[in-house]
Amino acid sequence: MRYLILCLAGLMAFSNVGLAKKKKRRKKKAAISRQYGMAGCGLGSVVMGKKGGQISAGTTNGTLSNQLFGITMGSLNCIDSKKKVAANKVDSYLKGNTGMLAIDMVRGQGDYMNGVADILGCADKERFRTVLKSNYDEVFPEKDRTYMEVTDSIVNVIMDDKYLRGNCQTMSAFS
Repeated sequence: MRYLILCLAGLMAFSNVGLAKKKKRRKKKAAISRQYGMAGCGLGSVVMGKKGGQISAGTTNGTLSNQLFGITMGSLNCIDSKKKVAANKVDSYLKGNTGMLAIDMVRGQGDYMNGVADILGCADKERFRTVLKSNYDEVFPEKDRTYMEVTDSIVNVIMDDKYLRGNCQTMSAFS
């Protein structure tokens, strides 16, 4: 019995040491973080949130016709037009290609990574692929991410890299 207690105490102490050594992530200022989900910005996104019921959010936005007001006034979770245009280009590409991009990022090469680099105007594709591959866990931290969340993460990863931020043409919209 004494042996069992000592073993359990040792395991608990060992597991606590492992927890204490985990790498702490610093909080980075995001270049883009859309506060709306698939239904878009508007009162529905404020009420339902990013992960809430997007059908209800879309119905609220459509019924009250408040998105035009939000975009015009810069309220109701609507972002400025330069960022939206740049993010929408990547969103359109990733709608059907998010899974293939994830595979390319694991490999560190591929047509889908080159496609995103082209959309963002990154001439140094080798550096782009290397940075994305090394930040895979930041772009895909969970299994079921929407293409919009992936876009936001990619933009934030690129903005954290000084070289890519200055050498990808579209990144000037996020500065």
